[in-house]
Amino acid sequence: MKNHRILITTAVVVCVLVSFMMIKNGVTADQLKADPENPKKLYVAGMGVIEAEPDMAILNGSIVTQEEEASLSQKKNNELTKNVITAMLEAGIDEKDLQTVSYNVSPVYTYRSGEEPKLIGYKTVHQLSISVKDLEALGSIIDLAMETGVNQIQGIRFDMQNREDLQRQAIAAATMDARVKAETAIKPEGMSIVELQELHVMTSDPVTSDKRNFDGAPESAGGTSVMPGTQSIVAHVQATYTFACPVETEQ
Repeated sequence: MKNHRILITTAVVVCVLVSFMMIKNGVTADQLKADPENPKKLYVAGMGVIEAEPDMAILNGSIVTQEEEASLSQKKNNELTKNVITAMLEAGIDEKDLQTVSYNVSPVYTYRSGEEPKLIGYKTVHQLSISVKDLEALGSIIDLAMETGVNQIQGIRFDMQNREDLQRQAIAAATMDARVKAETAIKPEGMSIVELQELHVMTSDPVTSDKRNFDGAPESAGGTSVMPGTQSIVAHVQATYTFACPVETEQ
């Protein structure tokens, strides 16, 4: 056991000395050689985080109507929906940024103890998604939507229009983080990275800093105010490197 420890210590010392001599003599990284039958491997996790301010918001709101007959409920809902869409287009929202999320018509019953449920009407719920790409106008868009027919707002989700570019930046940062960690881990042993053998890339959705729910008209007479805050786009990678002790080449 004692001899084994001495051999390990000696190997490390030799490796460090060789590395020093190689640096002194200008030996390059391509002179590293890994054992093809039993290569030394290092597994590293890297993380990249990109902070960004949202520049758009997705508003999910519903137009809810209830009438004694299903056709009347749908007709009234359709009229209000047209009012909302017209108002959004006039406010500068592109038609492609208006989308139906769901549409549902269902019976409404009253329940009393000891009695059979009684049908009292039909409720129509049309949920719309409105993408607002001017955050300064978001408050007025919320107010306008509720003034023209939207009577329930399920929530607001903030996002970035250049999300894909930011995700690529986060992946690049995560890959660099993995490389730095690998080099930091083996440098004290006089080792150097031979090559990147495997790389697995994973990304995650950003954490939305502010999501608000509304039910009914805004309380503030001055209009609805929202704070988008900032978001973190995170990427994770798992990297496998092979490494070896540098060796001198024959002159």
